[in-house]
Amino acid sequence: MSPTPRSSHAADFEGALDQLSIARPFKRFIIPQSLERFYPEPETYRCPSEFAASVRHKLNVDYQVSATDLARVPKTGPVIVVCNHPFGVLEGLILIEMLSRVRADVKAIANSLLATGFPTMRDSLILVDPFGNSNAATANRKGVREVFSFLASGGLLIVFPAGEVSHLQIRERRIADPNWNQNIARFIRHSEASVVPIFIQGFNSVAFHVMGMVHSQLRTARLLHELVNKERKTIQLRIANPIPFATLQTLGTDAEMTRYLRYRTYLLEKRRVPRLTRMPHRPKPIAAPGPRAAIETEIAGLKCLSENGGLEVYIARASEIPNALREIGRLREVTFRQAGEGTGQPIDLDRFDNHYHHLFLWDSTQKRIAGAYRLGVTTELLPRFGLDGLYTHSLFQFDRRIFDRVGPAIEMGRSFVVPDYQKQYAPLLLLWKGIGLFVAANPSRPVLFGPVSISNDYNPVSRRLIVRYLEAQESVRDLGAFVKPRRRFPTVARGADNEAISLMLRNTDELSAVTADIEPDGKGIPILLKQYLKLGGKLLAFNLDPVFSNALDGLILVDLRHTAPAILNRYMGPAGARNFLSYHQRAKSVAAKTA
Repeated sequence: MSPTPRSSHAADFEGALDQLSIARPFKRFIIPQSLERFYPEPETYRCPSEFAASVRHKLNVDYQVSATDLARVPKTGPVIVVCNHPFGVLEGLILIEMLSRVRADVKAIANSLLATGFPTMRDSLILVDPFGNSNAATANRKGVREVFSFLASGGLLIVFPAGEVSHLQIRERRIADPNWNQNIARFIRHSEASVVPIFIQGFNSVAFHVMGMVHSQLRTARLLHELVNKERKTIQLRIANPIPFATLQTLGTDAEMTRYLRYRTYLLEKRRVPRLTRMPHRPKPIAAPGPRAAIETEIAGLKCLSENGGLEVYIARASEIPNALREIGRLREVTFRQAGEGTGQPIDLDRFDNHYHHLFLWDSTQKRIAGAYRLGVTTELLPRFGLDGLYTHSLFQFDRRIFDRVGPAIEMGRSFVVPDYQKQYAPLLLLWKGIGLFVAANPSRPVLFGPVSISNDYNPVSRRLIVRYLEAQESVRDLGAFVKPRRRFPTVARGADNEAISLMLRNTDELSAVTADIEPDGKGIPILLKQYLKLGGKLLAFNLDPVFSNALDGLILVDLRHTAPAILNRYMGPAGARNFLSYHQRAKSVAAKTA
């Protein structure tokens, strides 16, 4: 007589447990009685991904992943997907089903125990034996060869580098994967594949972890119960941007690459649903727009510094543009509130505006202001007002000697581009060109400094990583001794956070990629910060501004005398850059002769 479907499926799993040398009475305990009703009949599927989907549907398990995340998975070429391993069976079924909808060439590395228990999945699995049986070495060599061949053909390979299911990690004080197996680095280097980290939310039952404390093989033997007890659960998945092989190959050792990938995967856990930005007090309504005719009249009396496609850039004193300045203040508040910052007042104007230069964009077609900067010249402000004449001194405590060291400088701040114009790069580029032309016309002031904001809209982990990177890589330590924040930003981190500085954050592109993984909207580091760093900017200190919606301000300093000539040409124009460089070459020669 043919065996019943149940006994047939039970035999699959009992045969799998033979690999663990578990006695028959315990097998009945280990294989859940309810497993059979979740096991699909052979005629209900045509391929392993359909079988996986059928098991999931019978379990009434759902999974959630955003369309944006799923679109990050490359549709062609060799790809290794690395994942944490929270459950043991379910995540493999979900990933095979999900990724097979993105591309057809999907396989997963699995242990032979599970392959024996799920023979219908064999075509989607590459088998390894983690239990050290007598023929394990031979089986694993065969599996490694199959991995190399599959990736060479351009396939997508799912790997759980932990090799065992997540459990209590004493050092990390949480349930997580143990250290990942360094073979993952070997696979990457051999195949030159890009890598996509995926984080799967969740963990197994208390019984699973208790059994694992008795013996690790009992934890593995409990996996079928852990599959069944996920009935009616929803599993959350988060997918990172692909990490190109060019980035990974620069990591020195296999151990470093493996730690890097584990950290990048677990960083996805920190991603949170976007929160509503809370201002420190109830904001007042934005002021009404100013009189357009009066603004146009003021601008008509100014000299245009440069223009591009209907956008014009001007610079003026407060006394020259009272109506336009009021509109600049109004638009500042509109723009900053949208970014999770702002003063909460109807207009963002303060006492410093009366003494600063105002560089602004004018849309000559739509007759509206599109963005602005505020510029304060230290040789004008310090003699009149002392340090209190600088806006940055309200955020940072300056030792006056810093300006003896730096020399004549220009404070830049309160920069914005109106939201309607932020989809284009041209407005910001034109503002920077206006600054370049202003410096070229005043070459004795070669140093730019000012606060660059990292808004409270960023995840706290992103802000901490940005600060830690910049403090380690992009700081001027000798000048930093002359600056102290009014309110220090805490950057203390434990465990893996400390590894990030040395293993992950080696340049701003990598930093931006990591931030994009964490942020729900996928944003990298602030574009203004990135631009300052391209100019050679260095960070002196960081301050948390509770008055400005807890924005985090980094005090950045750029000495244009050390900026690449090609960049100076872009912003000052060829003639302006030549004049600027010639001026400082002559000044350097004079200083050398008088020394």
